[in-house]
Amino acid sequence: MLTTRIASFLRAGRTGRAARLAAADGRSDRAPHHGGEADGPLSVWRIDEAECRAWDDLALRHTQGTIFHSMAWRRALVEMRAGEPYYIAVMRGARFVGILPVFETRAPGAEPVFESLPAAPAAGLLLDETEPPRDADVRAALWDRLRTLAQRRGVREIHLSRYLPARLLTRPPGGPAWVRLPVGEAAALARGGGECGPAVRYAGAGSPIGAGSPMIEAWNLLSQAGLAAGLSRTPESWAVHQQQAYVLQPAAGRLHDVRALLRRVLAAPGSAALRYIHLQVPGAAWVLRPEMARSTDILVAVSHYCEL
Repeated sequence: MLTTRIASFLRAGRTGRAARLAAADGRSDRAPHHGGEADGPLSVWRIDEAECRAWDDLALRHTQGTIFHSMAWRRALVEMRAGEPYYIAVMRGARFVGILPVFETRAPGAEPVFESLPAAPAAGLLLDETEPPRDADVRAALWDRLRTLAQRRGVREIHLSRYLPARLLTRPPGGPAWVRLPVGEAAALARGGGECGPAVRYAGAGSPIGAGSPMIEAWNLLSQAGLAAGLSRTPESWAVHQQQAYVLQPAAGRLHDVRALLRRVLAAPGSAALRYIHLQVPGAAWVLRPEMARSTDILVAVSHYCEL
């Protein structure tokens, strides 16, 4: 996963909008609303339920929404005891306009950290795309609530991972990176040829995406326990959910390996309905197809630590 200092997407000034969470662990607080009522009041909530249709609706309709944002992924992480979930939603009236999934995690001997999200290449903030002029208010409300939670929990930083357009990167990633490819771009990459390379080598148990990794464990829970509606797993180790394919086997070789993998995904039954394919690509992909780095449609997973 590529690491960068891009942090401005979440930072904003303080907000005087309404906020709500409940008692000693950060779930009850209310701040007065000082904004114009014409836009409707904002309220901030911690979503404690295992299911929340309004949350999933926003994640599903958002152009950058993934299964990692879903309540199903939250249930899998809770089952794995990945940490304490703090799923924060901003509402304008009765409508969700912003969501941020966060888990509090603690490595042995280390201080607690907020993560969005463990066992996922990308998650982060999603804002309702129907009201971009008012995004700043929603960002500020989420950021304020996150800082309040951090103070109460003794957390000093958050590890944020999010998909961003490739063109925003100052330089293409030098090593493997998680990307979300539109199917058209995936097909163009798969059609390339003339490159020799070794057979595809996949990571083993204990590696970041190996058979024993937290990400694979979460996928196994989702598929075996039926936690995610509409999820299908294939014997070739990729999964399809809401017209998005997630390849769970990273190629460790050259671009040749990625092309072969993409051809198998695109040839699978039901692939005609796919909109996006998520997978890791080696640094060679950015050298051999430099237009990828200038794309507004290709998203690259970036991560950074941010002080709270």
